[in-house]
Amino acid sequence: MDGFTRGAGDKKPYRLNRRGRILPRNLKQLELSGGSSEEAREIWEADFAGIYRDRLKKGFLFFKPRRDPLVMRFKEEAGAGYQCALGRDALELTLNKKNIFAWADDPWFRYGDFVLDADCTFRTPGYAALGFSFRRINEGNYYYFLISNRGFFRFDQVFNNNPRIIIPWTPLDPPPAGPNREDSGAPGLDLTLRIIAYGGRFIFIINGRWAGEAEDETAPLGFLAWAAQNYDEADEARLALRRLRVESRPLGVQGAYEEWTGSAASSGERARFNLAGSFYLIGAHTAAIIQLKKLSRLRRLSAEERLLLARAFLGAGLFREALGCVRRYREEFGAPVEILQIEGICLYELNRFLELRDFLIHNAEELSAQEWYHPLLGNGEYALGNYQRAAQAYQRALEILPDSPLVKENLLKAREKLGQTEGGFFLETARLYFLAQDTEKARQNLSQAREAIAAEASPPDREELTLKADILEGKIAFQEERWTEAGEIFKSLADRDAGDSSVYFLYGLLQNRSGRPSQREEGMENLKRAADMETGEFIYQFKTAEALFLGGLDPEPYLSRALAIEKGDPWANNLAGLAALERGRSGEALDYLSLALDREPDSPQIVINYSCALKEEGREQEGRELLLEKALGETREGELKNAGMLYNQLGFLCSANEEFEESSRFYEKALACDPSNRTYRLNAAGALIEADHIHRAEELLLSLGEAEDPEVYNLMGNLARIKGEFYRAEEAYKGALAFEPENPLFLLNLACLYALKQQYPQARALVEKIPPALRGRRGQALLDRIDGAGEIVRRCGACERQWRLPRNPGAQLPLKLRGEIPGDLPAGRCGECGEIFCVDCARPYIREGHFFCPACGGPLKLDEPDFLFLYRRRLDLDEKAED
Repeated sequence: MDGFTRGAGDKKPYRLNRRGRILPRNLKQLELSGGSSEEAREIWEADFAGIYRDRLKKGFLFFKPRRDPLVMRFKEEAGAGYQCALGRDALELTLNKKNIFAWADDPWFRYGDFVLDADCTFRTPGYAALGFSFRRINEGNYYYFLISNRGFFRFDQVFNNNPRIIIPWTPLDPPPAGPNREDSGAPGLDLTLRIIAYGGRFIFIINGRWAGEAEDETAPLGFLAWAAQNYDEADEARLALRRLRVESRPLGVQGAYEEWTGSAASSGERARFNLAGSFYLIGAHTAAIIQLKKLSRLRRLSAEERLLLARAFLGAGLFREALGCVRRYREEFGAPVEILQIEGICLYELNRFLELRDFLIHNAEELSAQEWYHPLLGNGEYALGNYQRAAQAYQRALEILPDSPLVKENLLKAREKLGQTEGGFFLETARLYFLAQDTEKARQNLSQAREAIAAEASPPDREELTLKADILEGKIAFQEERWTEAGEIFKSLADRDAGDSSVYFLYGLLQNRSGRPSQREEGMENLKRAADMETGEFIYQFKTAEALFLGGLDPEPYLSRALAIEKGDPWANNLAGLAALERGRSGEALDYLSLALDREPDSPQIVINYSCALKEEGREQEGRELLLEKALGETREGELKNAGMLYNQLGFLCSANEEFEESSRFYEKALACDPSNRTYRLNAAGALIEADHIHRAEELLLSLGEAEDPEVYNLMGNLARIKGEFYRAEEAYKGALAFEPENPLFLLNLACLYALKQQYPQARALVEKIPPALRGRRGQALLDRIDGAGEIVRRCGACERQWRLPRNPGAQLPLKLRGEIPGDLPAGRCGECGEIFCVDCARPYIREGHFFCPACGGPLKLDEPDFLFLYRRRLDLDEKAED
């Protein structure tokens, strides 16, 4: 019953056809379930030209028959930048973009062990590759094998979206050539490919010759896919799969594996050397040794092959084997410098120090000019206890390698043994280790330097060396992100006027990290001081310009210097574009950002800024298309955080145009890419509230927890206001304003709530707290609404003084006024002509303690409820002021 598999339950979901092919009984059910969960053991053959003719003959060219997937298996589909479709003579995968990797799935069965035979064709002159993805568990876990039309192949694994190289690009032997063409990159290049997967072992045969093998046991079972990659040479690549045969029955796979691990594998002698070289380059030394050992069983190794074997033994730490290999090399091929170097290293690692010294002295005439000779001789003499000779060897080595921290450290150790300790020398060694980013050894040498300086240096030298040690200690603390300690050291150095530009630069960067305005202001001055001291240093000019821009100041002088030093730097051009946008020069900004994008096309920050410039130029749709294209690409590449930033920007652009439904979808995509990102969660909640998706918005806000965040309070207020919970909304807005009392958005939201509750005076007071330039259309519309619905305006008939009064203040008790009345209050309305006058204008017309109309002489009366409300409110305010 080989080839027959039972499914869960009593029914048999598969049947065996005459050719041994497993066919599902319920194809639709199998597709919906995601394919068989068990391993397929079958022979599957597909002649795609025959499938096309069969379709044409039956009239099913556009309407595919139900049995088609059983024969062809691969899905015909189209996506962003790729299309898979059945052509006249092959299944074609067309890639319509540069630098895209795409595949066509066989979703029906999973394969473990198999032998895959394929006839393929490159139909593109541009640089491209074709191959297969197999043992696909999902889109983040699979193997893939590719052959390029440049005559190279590679084998990789993707595990949890992280790619891992198993075989890097390796040349084929011989390289393939197209029909009647000498160049391998020509269109029409035909290839035959066989892949044998047997447990954790893989063998690759190309054009009938053994090409490579590898071992990996990460994924035992999964789906199959026809895959291709287009690189950056052409906008389109067409790859064709003409025929395919998959044998997954155990005996058939075992037989093929044994055949190609036996005599058939001898067809790839040169290929084994190529493969060993590729393994060596990625540090897989043991795998390289295995290939070279297999090759040595077929024939005697050449000089090139034996040298590679010696290198691989050395890399694997097999020093005894490496020594034997190089000595045999010397017997057969002579003694080039590299062989002598490997022999010397092996003698040292095997602790054969006397033999090492004699070997080096014997070959001194030939080797003394080599960089490694004197350090190795010094190591040997040191190990033998000959410290004076070791110091002399290290001193000669230092003449050849003056910037080597290791040589300096070894020289110091030898001098210490001789009782010679020098603080300055320790300090220089520490500095070199710091430049090599080995901060641990830099600290060790710095500590020894301080001890030596304190013990031996004279007072003037001690002061200078101590200053240098303090500067280096501050830099090490900064490098290790010990910000507080670094800040204290740099502050002390700045107070001592160290005169070192790096001190002011790093101290300025640290001060700009602070949230205190005074610290940031001082940090700006330190950055400018450093930049003015080092006008030719790009990083000083750029970082100073960046800090000034982020602080709301003009970055121009320092940004101009940075661009003069590095005209094509993408980040300097990005900053120049942002500065131009800030000044309203969108065309100039677009020029800078275009250059930045050319240099860094995969930077989400630059893409986002470029889309903003396009928006300002009236080309917003173009910016949206670019953002979406880049977001999809980053998602395919597994760069989800970058994709999240791009989707978030798309959401922002939609929100700015009040397209809240679309905006909420993009924010949700950003959140799916980076679920822990608080900003995306807040943005999504805000858009969902505006799109009236209340429950989802509330779910997102509640998931933010109890953090004291004004943005959360504000959105909670919006949510409560929509739900009609006005008291809860008011408390939430007040909570936001407790953090940021002058935030225009928070003030406006609370004002809208008060207007909704018809508390118009409170609403107006809040809007008037916002500077007119920041009120926007919404603020002005709210003021107009208050004017039209909640207040009336009274004006003095003589001086045009005006009072805003509630339209319906309610019943007011009579007032008895004593003393002098403020001049800016109304004196009353004339009972005869109806005009209103203020106290200042009516004061000359007082008779017997009463105001009379300056226009017609009639009495002015204050018996209207809105006047009484105004007087009562004013008197209350005055009483509070007196209290």
